[in-house]
Amino acid sequence: MRIVIVEDEVQTREGLSRLIERIDPRYRVVGSAANGQKGLELICDKRPDVVITDIRMPQMDGLEMIESLARLNVTPKYIVISAFSEFSYARRAMSFGVSEYLLKPISMMELKQAMEKLELQLQSERMHTNEQTLEQTIAAMVLGTDGTNSEVLTKIAEKYRLSPTEPMALVLFYLGVQYEERKNSIVHLSYPKFQVECAQISTVYLSSKRSVLLVLSGLSCPDEFSKWLQSIVQIHSQMMWKDIDISYAMCHGLPEIHSTAMDLLKIAPWKISLPGQKLLCYPDVLQTPHTHCAYPSNIENGMRVAICAQNAEKVQQYFEQFEIYFSGRQVYLPQEIKDSYTRFLWSVTNVSKEVGHVSSTETRYKQMVEHILQAQNLGELNKVLHFVAEDLSARMKHEAAAQENLTVKRAKSLIHEFYSDGITLEEIAHKLGITPEYLSTQFRKETGNTFSNYIRDYRIKKSKELLLGTQLKLHQISAQIGYSDPKYFSQVFKKVVGQLPADYRKTQK
Repeated sequence: MRIVIVEDEVQTREGLSRLIERIDPRYRVVGSAANGQKGLELICDKRPDVVITDIRMPQMDGLEMIESLARLNVTPKYIVISAFSEFSYARRAMSFGVSEYLLKPISMMELKQAMEKLELQLQSERMHTNEQTLEQTIAAMVLGTDGTNSEVLTKIAEKYRLSPTEPMALVLFYLGVQYEERKNSIVHLSYPKFQVECAQISTVYLSSKRSVLLVLSGLSCPDEFSKWLQSIVQIHSQMMWKDIDISYAMCHGLPEIHSTAMDLLKIAPWKISLPGQKLLCYPDVLQTPHTHCAYPSNIENGMRVAICAQNAEKVQQYFEQFEIYFSGRQVYLPQEIKDSYTRFLWSVTNVSKEVGHVSSTETRYKQMVEHILQAQNLGELNKVLHFVAEDLSARMKHEAAAQENLTVKRAKSLIHEFYSDGITLEEIAHKLGITPEYLSTQFRKETGNTFSNYIRDYRIKKSKELLLGTQLKLHQISAQIGYSDPKYFSQVFKKVVGQLPADYRKTQK
C-alpha cells in the first residue's frame, strides 16, 4: 500500500514512518506533509491508498483537508490520529467516511490492526477495478497506484480492447508557473488535432510537476500520431505559449506506463541543455552527446570586480555574458548548469553583501536557489538571473546618483527605523531640530523624491520582502509596514507595483 502522512509534529511524523516500515515491507510511505494545505497538494499528486492524518494542524486542519479532497473526488482510506481531548473532532471525521481513529500515543499493534483492516477493504474494492474508466485506470498506473498485477491488467485490456503489448504514446506538456491557467487549454487544443478513431486519449494532471500528461492507447495509425505530434509542436511555437515544453515516449502495453511516465519526467529538465529543441524524445535525449561543464570563473571574477567598483554598466554586461555562456553553444548536463547558476548567484550575493549593496540576503538567496532547483528550462533559470541583475543594478545606480547630505541620511535612517509606526515629516523634522519645510526641500533636492513618496516606496519594498519571504496574510503585512487599512495598502501597492499584493506573491514566487 502507498501511504501519505500528514502531521505537524516532526517526531510523530518520523515515528509513524518508522512504525510503518516495521509493520510490513509492502507498506510504503510515499510522502509526508506538515499541514493540511500541503497534505492536500501532496495527496492530489501522489494518490495514495491510505492517508494518516492528525486533526489539529496549522493553515488547514485534517478535517478541512478531508472535506476538500472529497470535493475533488479524491477518496483514499483514512486513519485519523488525535489527542483524547479532540474526540469530538474524531466523531465529525467519521461522518466523512473515516473508519479508523487512533489516540496518541499510537502503539505499533493498534497501527498494524488499522492498516490490515484498510488493506482488506482495498483488496475488496480492487476486485471491481474493471468498472473504472480507462482514463482513471491509466492515471492510477502513471501515479504508481497499486493494483496493476497481471490479472487486473488482463481485465483492463479485455474491456478496452487493448492488446497486452500494443504501442502506446505518452506526451508530456510542462506548463511552468502558469500550470493552473494553462492545463485545461492544453487539453482542449490537443484533442481536436487528432482523429479519435485512431487512438484513445487519457489525460493525467501532474500538479506537483506543473505538467499535463496525455496517454494515447489503441494506436492503430502510428503515422497519424507523428503528424498530430508535429502539429501540436507547431501550434505551440506560433502561440504566446511557445515557452511550453513538450516531450514524448513510446511504450508497449499497460505494464510499461508507469516506468515510461517516470522516464519522461526525468528528461524534462533537458530543455535546460537543449533550449532550441522544441520536442524531446525519450530515449534519444539520453543519447545526446554532451561535455563536462567548465564553470566560467572569468565571468564570476569580472562580476566581483565590477560590483566592488560600483560599475552598474559592467555588472549588467557580466550578467549577459553568463547567460550567453549557457545559451546552447555546448551541451551540458542539466544539473551541472543548475549548479553553475547556484554558484554564480552565491558569489554575486556574497560580494554584494560585503560592499553594502544588499542588506539581509539569506532568505532571498534561499528563494532564488529554490527557483533554480525547480527550473525545467533555460528560460526559468534566466528569469532568476534577470531578477537578481535588475535588483542589483537598480541599487547601484541609485546609490551612485544619490549624493545625500547628513541631514537627509539621518532622516532616511529614522524612516527605516519608524516606518511601521506611521512616522510623519513633522515628527522627523522635530527629532532633527529643523523645520519641516527645510527638511522637505532638502529631501527632494538630494534624493529627487518627495518625503511622502519615499516612505511609501520603502513600505512597499518591505511589503515585497514579506510577501515573498513569509506566509503572513495580507492584513498582517499591512499592519507591519504601517498601513492600518489592508484595502488602502492594496490600492497603494497596485499603484506603485502595477499588481495587487496577492498577484505579486503568486507571479514572483
